[in-house]
Amino acid sequence: MWCAADASTLWLLGYPDQGLTQSQEALALAQQIGHPFSLGFALSNTAIFYHLRREVRATQEHAEAAMSLSPEQQSPQGKAGGALLHGWALVQQGQAQEGSEQLTQGLTAWRASGAEIGRP
Repeated sequence: MWCAADASTLWLLGYPDQGLTQSQEALALAQQIGHPFSLGFALSNTAIFYHLRREVRATQEHAEAAMSLSPEQQSPQGKAGGALLHGWALVQQGQAQEGSEQLTQGLTAWRASGAEIGRP
């Protein structure tokens, strides 16, 4: 079975079209099987993939969807990561104040979750 994170790996290896297909398939599978945590993981990783592609609106949409999941459907890191990506999308769309606040909230939540990956 493919994983939603594989899409970003394909993008980084120089296969953006394959990554896009992988991202869409992983998200569809997560929606189909109805496993709440898998859906949160797929939405978060799809937002990351679109962020890599600098597709602002798609990043925002998937980050918002990930953030809207209930605590049972999302890890604290997933929710914090969604906030970070959502903040980035807002800044890119000229909403600097709101986006910066979202980025700060996301970073605070990320640190509070105890996650070390992705931190400098």
